[in-house]
Amino acid sequence: MSLTHVADHIDHLDIAAALRSGANVATLVRDLARAHGISFTAGPLDVFAGAVSRLSDAEVRPDETENLLVALARAGIITSAASMALQAAHLRQTAG
Repeated sequence: MSLTHVADHIDHLDIAAALRSGANVATLVRDLARAHGISFTAGPLDVFAGAVSRLSDAEVRPDETENLLVALARAGIITSAASMALQAAHLRQTAG
């Protein structure tokens, strides 16, 4: 899925436009969180999921961008679908 296609699934026009222009997703997410006063705080389920992940030898350590996407979705700033689309775009950008 290209960034342009991902942008079509984002419900905020400024985010869609930024993705179409090739913006860095990490910067976009940081700026969006800052603009809304959002930060990530791990809750009990996050701690539990981390423990289960470690015990299963499939440990996943989300980076700052992934954590902010969770916080933005929890706060209702972006939809879950938008969060997943942005995370996919972020992973594509960080993979190469």
